[in-house]
Amino acid sequence: MSRTFLGKCWSIRRKRRDTIAFTQDMKAEIESTEESYAIGKTLIESAGMTWDQYWNEYKPTYEAPAHLIKINIAEYLAENNIEGPDASSIKYEILNEEYLDLF
Repeated sequence: MSRTFLGKCWSIRRKRRDTIAFTQDMKAEIESTEESYAIGKTLIESAGMTWDQYWNEYKPTYEAPAHLIKINIAEYLAENNIEGPDASSIKYEILNEEYLDLF
């Protein structure tokens, strides 16, 4: 295996600072207009969270890392002309009990 391939495999999960930066960018985008802010605030509150709880705890812990991994995998597949797997055929199990407790 090439070092490039191994490097890409190890870098699928980005660093915490990337997760925080991604979260801050998303928050800035939501706050960019009154309408998007109102919609975002309503959705967050409907999920039983405060604005700060969502952006400081939930988003960077649960949503942003998964989103960044998905972006990184898509970039790798595109760069290497590889077709991704059929997501419906993937079996999974949620192991993080804290995630399940949020619902």
